[in-house]
Amino acid sequence: MAQILEILERDEELGPSRMAHFKLRDGDTIPSEVVIQHDNITPYFIDAESRRLIFADVPAEIDLTTAPFVYVVQREHATRLIAVPFEDLADLAQQVDAPKALILIYSTGRAGSTLMNQILNQVDGVSSFSEPDFFLNLIPMVYHADDRETYVELLTQCVKLFAYPYADQTIAIKFRAECIDIADVLQQAFPYAQNIFMYRDAIQWASSWYRIIVKRGKLTSRTVEQARTGTTLFTGRSDHFEQFIPQDATTIDFAIGTMGRYIFYIEAYFRAIDQGLSFFALRYQDLNTQRETMLRKLFDYLDLPDEQLIAALAGFDKDSQAGTVLERAGDKGNQQQLPDDQVAHIRELLEGHPLKLTPDSILPATIFP
Repeated sequence: MAQILEILERDEELGPSRMAHFKLRDGDTIPSEVVIQHDNITPYFIDAESRRLIFADVPAEIDLTTAPFVYVVQREHATRLIAVPFEDLADLAQQVDAPKALILIYSTGRAGSTLMNQILNQVDGVSSFSEPDFFLNLIPMVYHADDRETYVELLTQCVKLFAYPYADQTIAIKFRAECIDIADVLQQAFPYAQNIFMYRDAIQWASSWYRIIVKRGKLTSRTVEQARTGTTLFTGRSDHFEQFIPQDATTIDFAIGTMGRYIFYIEAYFRAIDQGLSFFALRYQDLNTQRETMLRKLFDYLDLPDEQLIAALAGFDKDSQAGTVLERAGDKGNQQQLPDDQVAHIRELLEGHPLKLTPDSILPATIFP
C-alpha cells in the first residue's frame, strides 16, 4: 500500500529533492497501483531513509518533456505526493514496459545539455526529459554501498515507472552533472542505452557559473564547512574539492569551489571510460558553432532519421532554460568577468591535478565537426 502525503508548504530550493523541501501531512493509504494508472503521477525522489519512492501527482495538462528541469516542475506543481514502499516497486515495474530505446545525456553542466534535451524533443518519436531528480538521490546511496550493483534493480524500476507512458518511443534523459558518477550502474541497468557526454573549456565553464552567482547575489567565496556540506548533500562526499584546500584554510575561493565540482565530473568520466563505457562526447563550442555538422554526426550515432535534422535545428531557436534562474536573458547587462586571479588559480589547480589537465583539455571519445 502507498501513503498519500498532503502538501502544506513547499520551498523553491534548487538543491537535491528531499523531504525537507515540504511540510507534509499523512493522508489516506491507497493501493500502490494508482501510480501506474495515471500518467501524470511520476517518480520524484528517493526517500532512502524510509525506503520509499516518492511520486509527484501533477496536473494532467503539464508536459514534463517541455520542462527545463523536471524536478522543479514536479516540486512547484505537485498537488500531492505519494510514497510507495521499495518492496512494492518490483511488482509495479513488471506491469509496465521498459523504454524501447534510451539515450542518456551526461555533462559537466553549463555545457549545452539542457539545449540538447530541447533539440531531441523536436525529433518525432523521441521524448526527452531534463533532470528527473531520483537519479541524483542515488549518488550518495551508491557511493556508500558495499556493492554498487545493489542499486541496479532499484534504478531499473525507477526508470520504468517514470518512462512507461512513452515506452513505445525513444526516451532521452538529461541528468544533473553529478550523475556521471553512476554511469556504470546505469550501464548495467540499461546496457542498450546510448551515452552522450557534453563538456566545455574549463575557463568558459567557470565563467558561466561566475555570472550566475553574481546575478543571483551569491557570495563567490565560502567557508570550507559550507562547501563540504553542500557537496556532500549532492554526492555523499567532499574529497573531490578538499584535495585543493590548503591545510588549515577556513574559507575557499571561487576557483577551488568550482574546480572541485569540475574535477568530480571529469574524474568520473575517465572512470567510466576505463570501465569500458562508450560515449559520444562533444564540446559545447563545437555544437554551438557547427550546429548542423555536429547534429548530423550525433544523429548517425543515435541512428535517428536524417529527415528530422531540420526539425532538430529548431531546438536552437529559444533559450532552453527560459523561465529559470539559469536563463540567458538574466545575463543581459551582466558583464561581470571572472577575475584574472581566479583564472590563474583555476589553471594552477588543473595543472597540479594528477590528470595534468588544461582548461582546453580534449577528453577521450570527443567527436569534432
